[in-house]
Parts: sequence; C-alpha cells; structure tokens
Amino acid sequence: MLTLPEQLMLIALKDEKGTVLFTAMGILPFSIVGAVLIELYFANKIDYEDNRIIVKDPTPTGNDFFDEILKIIVDSGKKKDTKYWMLKITDKIKNLKERTLQHLVRSNVLKEEKYKVLSLITKTKYPTINPEPEKELRSRIKKFILRHENPDERNVALLCLVQVTRLLEDLFEKSEIREAKERIDELVERSHMGDAIREETSRLIKGVVEGIADASGTGGTI
Repeated sequence: MLTLPEQLMLIALKDEKGTVLFTAMGILPFSIVGAVLIELYFANKIDYEDNRIIVKDPTPTGNDFFDEILKIIVDSGKKKDTKYWMLKITDKIKNLKERTLQHLVRSNVLKEEKYKVLSLITKTKYPTINPEPEKELRSRIKKFILRHENPDERNVALLCLVQVTRLLEDLFEKSEIREAKERIDELVERSHMGDAIREETSRLIKGVVEGIADASGTGGTI
C-alpha cells in the first residue's frame, strides 16, 4: 500500500508531463512533512499533546524516509508545534519531493526521465508507467466525498492533506469544490460522536494542517 506522502505526490503530479502541478509546488514540501508526521503517529512513534509533537517510541519504522524525519525530532529533544517541525525539517531535508518520487519509482508506479531545457539545463520528470494506483486513489477520494461513504482515519488524513495542498481543484469539478470542502470538515469534526475518526487523531490532523498552512504562508485551516 502506498504511504500518505506517496499518495499525495501522485495526485500532485501532472501525468502527461511528470511534473508537479504549479498550484501545489510551493506548499508540497510542507505537506509531505505533514504526511510523514501523520504516518509516524499511526505507527505509534509520536503523539500530539497540548499542540506539541512528542516522541512515544524513538525506534526506527523501517522506512528510511520516515526514520530520517523521526531522528530529527528525537535528536532535538524538543516538544514543539507542527509549524516548527515543518520549517525545521524542510530546512534540513531539501529534497523532500524527490525522495517521495524515488519511492514511487522503486514501486514501479513512475519512471525517472532526464531532459534538457534550451539544450543547457538538465531537469528530471516522472511520468506514470502504472496508472492503476492513481486511478484507484482518485476513485476512492471521490467515493468518500460524492457518495458519502465513510473513510477510515488514514483516508480522512489524506483528504485533509489534499485540501490544504490545494489539490481539490484537480480532483473535482468547480461545482463540486464546495461540497468537497464541507464533507472534509464534517469528517474531521465527527470525532466527538465516535464516528470515522478518534478525537485525538482529529486533533493531530488539524494541528498538521494548521502547521502546513502557517509554514507555507497559505493560512488554511480545517
């Protein structure tokens, strides 16, 4: 199964060009960090208390990318809010997008291609070679939004990450955007009813979304 950062990256890529959508380009590194923080939470490596990330278990997850980010948090010895970690980690790891893309290359979902601009500058693009994971992903998201099927916590987190990364416009028609935003808000807020998502998970997701928005300067919330 693809991880949250990998799923987010698939949606953010333009299939025909293998490059990141312009609207997501600036915010995507922060969203990738947020997605990894949520994965670390689901793996019981970190928790979220008093609006701060705390370490529960410093041992490695087995995912080299996740473990590098976990080590930054562990080695700091600090309990800080999500915005702090967005800025700290994006400063320490400059190639967050490329690391995520390489995981998708190794999974045979994308391929790496080098090309030249003006015969001088070498750039890299990542066209799709296996379209099925993204097809399933987009279908799943639309099912939760338009057909009101109930997602689990991981999929609620994905929906929130998609929204804060400004990717809803790439997934839905203009007439569906408002419904999509209202549906995501509803899913996150249903924690108090014991439905779809635990209250502590809801708090973490909200904290991550706010951290992404604050660190990137977009000011979005859930």
